[in-house]
Parts: sequence; C-alpha cells; structure tokens
Amino acid sequence: MILVIIFAIFLIPTKYTALSERLHLPSFLNPVFWLFAIIFTVIIINILIRQKVPKVPKRLLLPYIGFEGLMLLSLTYTPNLIYGVAKCLEFITYTTFACFAPFFLFRSKFILERFFYTLIAMGIFLAMAVFITNPPYLSSPIKFHTVFGTNYLAIQQIVGMGALVILYYSLFKNRSRKQVGRLILLLIMLIGALFYAGGKGAVLSFFITIIFMSIASIKFENKFKKILINKRILIFSFLVIFAGGSLLFSRMSKAFLARTKFLLLAGSYAQVERLENAKVALELAYCHPLSGVGVGGFSDFSIQMKDIERFKYPHNIFLEVISELGLIGFIFFVLIIAFAFKQLLYLQSKYRHSELYPLPNVILGLFIFSFLNSLASGDINNHLLFAWIGSAYAIEQVLKSNFDI
Repeated sequence: MILVIIFAIFLIPTKYTALSERLHLPSFLNPVFWLFAIIFTVIIINILIRQKVPKVPKRLLLPYIGFEGLMLLSLTYTPNLIYGVAKCLEFITYTTFACFAPFFLFRSKFILERFFYTLIAMGIFLAMAVFITNPPYLSSPIKFHTVFGTNYLAIQQIVGMGALVILYYSLFKNRSRKQVGRLILLLIMLIGALFYAGGKGAVLSFFITIIFMSIASIKFENKFKKILINKRILIFSFLVIFAGGSLLFSRMSKAFLARTKFLLLAGSYAQVERLENAKVALELAYCHPLSGVGVGGFSDFSIQMKDIERFKYPHNIFLEVISELGLIGFIFFVLIIAFAFKQLLYLQSKYRHSELYPLPNVILGLFIFSFLNSLASGDINNHLLFAWIGSAYAIEQVLKSNFDI
C-alpha cells in the first residue's frame, strides 16, 4: 500500500527544480530519482522472491519497444545529441517505469482505491496551498510558491485528477447524504483551485473530459432502438459544468481569464510563439518524413523571440513525435494511444452493469485528461499519460479477479 502512495507522488509532473536549487542538491539527490529507486528496488525484490512477472499484452509491448528503439536509433542523427540523450534516458527510465509499474503495483481493488485516495489527498493539499499562499481576496497576481516553484501546470494536473477521481469513483460508492455533500464540496474546491492557478490548457482539458465522459456514458442497444443513460454521470457532469460556469464569473478565474484573453490577443507573443513553433514542427516533419529530425532535435530549430527562452519541444505531443521521429515514430505512438483507449472503452462497456464499473471509468477519465493536457504542454516524457496507458491493461486482472468472486 505504501508503494502506491510513493508511486502517486512520483507521478507529480515536476522535477522539483525549485527545491533542488534552494537546497543546492546534486542531481542524484533529486526526489524523483529516489522515489523511482525505492519503488523499482522493491519491485525487483518481489520478482526475485515470487519468481513471477506479470504478463504485458503484445498490443502495448510491441509498439512501445518499436517507439523506444526508434528513439535510440535517432540519437545517431539528431542535431542536439546532449539534449537528445537526456530526453531518451528519461524516457527509457522514468517514463517506461511509469507505464509498466502499474502491472506490478495494481494487484487488487484495495490497492487501487488507496492509490485513488492518494490522488485526492494530493489535490486537496495543493488546492489548500494555493489558497493559503495567495488568498482569493487579494488583488495581486498569483505568486504562490511550493516545492514545485510556481509550476501552476503541475498543480492544475494534480487538482484536476483529484476532482476526476471524486467525480468518477468516490461518488459512485455507496455513501450517506452527508458524505456525498462533503465530497461535492471538495470537488468544488478542487475545481476552484483549477481555475485559480491560472493555466488555460488544464481547465479546457478538464471540461472537455467531462463532456466526453458524459457522451461515453450513453450506450445504444438493438441498433439504436434502445438508449441506455448513466443518470449519475450526467447529473454530476451538469453539477461540475454549473460549478465551473459560476466560478468563471468569480475572482477565482481572474488569472485564467487574463491569460486566455492575452493568448487570443492578435500578435501576442504567446500566440506567435505557439503558432510559429507549430509551423517549425510541421516543416521538420515535411523535410524528414520517415525518421524525423531526431529525438531532441526540434530544440535546434525552434524560433527565438527577444528575452524569451526558446521552446525545447513544440508543447504538443503529436507535433513533437512527428517532427523528431517522423511518420514511423508517429505510427508507433498512435498505436500505443489507440490500443489503450480501445482497451478502456472495452472494459468500461464490459463492466457497465457491475459494481466494478467505476474502476475502468475513472482510469478512462484520467487518461483523456492527461492526453488532452499533452496536446498543450509538456513533452514525450509525460509520466501521467503513460501511467494511465499502462493502467488500462493492468486493471484488467483486478477486474477479472473481483468479478469472479
């Protein structure tokens, strides 16, 4: 149980740069490394004792090996070898670990529940940190400081996941009215923190996920003659959308609205930088259609704007993959994403009328949320996205064992 708590902390999308700089920590003392080392060591010990390795489906393993192999091969022609090696090493170690660790950790419903509750607890902690360090009644810009520095994107992803777990898992459990009321209050608090942190992509990703999950809950049977609606999902979805609409007109959304307005302003550096770098990525894909320019290579071609640090990656995972690894890498990556998505839809449909339905349902919501975030921020080393990809397959054994009881 302790391991899944450590794993949840490991998945927080930050490298703790602010903490390392403040304490002058060498790279090998970075918290991410030690969290990885602890879990990895325990998994290896358990394998040696039990002499049993979980089976990984070929539809995940084969495209993943192909994608990873192409990354290694691209190091022979990338124009930025130093960054390419660092990026490739992180993918082979941390990102691969995030993808396959669920097969070793998520062995029972009880363990999965503790993992979900940890995500909620982290979301509540970060939401409170945001509100306490910069109370909503202050008119000054948000300048909250945590161990993540001012990494509002990491905070938004954690509070967003906490809200999704409450919405698609906790509220599906048998609860008293008081418990439901408390969960709804926590849900509203997390949504408030999501807005208050100020980032645009995470907010849009969250509400698009809510809309998608609402549509996915509607099933058609007998060639559209019968429509099955999950009333609970639709009711809570309307609640979330109503809460979000209300918060949009409050002080909570001041930073979000300001950032969105600035992005939409014609000629703003944020808009120009995003569009021009997207254009660069597409040009690289056009000039190097099969193999791309090489892992980490985009950083040598991104645009340079005055007094602004150059993009190391296009901030869109599809553009990143097709520009650096070409059509071959893009196909491998799409297969990884598509198979995981198909697997979650299959499990969601199979256990629709079972008490186990919330398990595949919440993983699907978390997968969609992380995937949408990857289209607006971050690079290929998206630990959260790959953790949900691995979980899409890892939870099947948990579902089967509990369904047979």
